[in-house]
Amino acid sequence: MGRKLELTNEYVHYEPNTKITFTGASGPSSFEAAYLTDTTADGTRVTCRMRMEQRGLFKLGDPLVVAGLRREFAVNLENLKGLLETKADGHLPTKDRVMRVDRSTIDLSGYPDLVVVYLGMRVNRPRGLLRMLGLGPQINRSWKDKPDGLLLHEDFIWSLLPPHAGMRQYWRDLDSLERWTRSDPHRLWWRTFLRDSGGTGFWHETYFMRGGVEAIYDDMAEPTGLARVAPHVPALGAMFSARRRAGDTTPATVAPVVLESDYYADEPETR
Repeated sequence: MGRKLELTNEYVHYEPNTKITFTGASGPSSFEAAYLTDTTADGTRVTCRMRMEQRGLFKLGDPLVVAGLRREFAVNLENLKGLLETKADGHLPTKDRVMRVDRSTIDLSGYPDLVVVYLGMRVNRPRGLLRMLGLGPQINRSWKDKPDGLLLHEDFIWSLLPPHAGMRQYWRDLDSLERWTRSDPHRLWWRTFLRDSGGTGFWHETYFMRGGVEAIYDDMAEPTGLARVAPHVPALGAMFSARRRAGDTTPATVAPVVLESDYYADEPETR
């Protein structure tokens, strides 16, 4: 109703470990409330009973007042339960021990080879905006086709200026992710980008349930993610492919988009 009521309670009845009753009044509102306890097979049951009277136009707000009081008393009783159980465990009942946030976690036992990958494309030059806008719808269609092993896809906007779009994907395992990235249409996008980044920069970071992290940053005008934390090294040899960067020595199930020998074929042998 937008009105604040300040009440002064008067405790009118007390039976140790059984019942406590108090009354209060403020303006057009008055009430009587009682907490009762009784022993059950599982412990102690606490019951709250309240009778409230409002006069005049305030009676129209009875449904809202009742709903609000139910919520408040439910919270109070839950806090009391936490305090009593904490004390029973031998811990001091401090205010910080009574939490109200609903917390949950996840059971990943069914995903022993889970892979999480973050990806981003950043516009470095004006023509890069055309590349990004042209590629976006194609990427959307590819993941909406539900490739085998893709558990979840989420889009992100890392920044608006400069335009920097990205995504997060959850995969069943590395083999599934590799099959998707090394097959059409992803294979065609990647080969095109490696020939000419089109005024954009691309990066990804991959995290493995079985341990290991790997990342690549191509034509990124500014460092992002782990590139702002860890030293930079050339993507050569053991650092050329995602699988080897992650420390996985098992052979890939599909051929790479481009071989390292082909990628660096035009570079001088002095490297």
